Amino acid sequence: MFKAIALDIDGTITLKNGLISTKAILLIRRLESRGIRIVLASGNAFPVLMGLKKYFGCSGVVIAENGAVVGDDKQLIVNGDPEVGLKAKEAILSKLGDIVRESWQNRFRYVDFAFKLRKPSLSRSYVLNAMRRAVGDMPYTVVVDSGVAFHVRDIRVNKGVGLIKAAELMGLTPKDFVAIGDSEVDLEMFEVAGFSVALANAVKELKDRADMVTEKPYWEGFNEAVEKIFNLK
Repeated sequence: MFKAIALDIDGTITLKNGLISTKAILLIRRLESRGIRIVLASGNAFPVLMGLKKYFGCSGVVIAENGAVVGDDKQLIVNGDPEVGLKAKEAILSKLGDIVRESWQNRFRYVDFAFKLRKPSLSRSYVLNAMRRAVGDMPYTVVVDSGVAFHVRDIRVNKGVGLIKAAELMGLTPKDFVAIGDSEVDLEMFEVAGFSVALANAVKELKDRADMVTEKPYWEGFNEAVEKIFNLK
């Protein structure tokens, strides 16, 4: 039996409009009452996840900044080199400030820095490629699109690295976890977890790597998966 869930947020426990489902929150509390520990694993900044952890009722640590920051109110682990992301952030802003803007969360970030489109009508693939050209061959630098925001960080850091550290802090192994997500930033987390679930709305690359693909999207897919895996009725 799996002991914990590494749970993405955006596109995983949200509605299609991006709002978190209140039914997903109730399901998280139900899982916790059964002894299944929930670890929120997201690209969001550490303070954002700590707030959600408290009000959702999650007992696990959090994996923030796509694996770069792991911890809770008692401990904080920072993975990767902050200078990598900081230098890339400045390059992107100086070259592409007319099409992307910094996320307000960047002032609270350590390693992974996020950007939003200035104009929603812009092609995300076009902007992603432009950002990658902007950072060029900067050492250890990766630029990804989570589907919600563009992220730049040390390439040696990902949600898989974060899950390994989270498991260690909780006295578990990564194989004790079910990983649930929807985007390419969840790939490495899927690779180290004991079982992986891609939601119906997930990108193809993630579905191809998953142990299970749900029939339903978003929070309903989360509900579908945990009911099957943990025999919830």
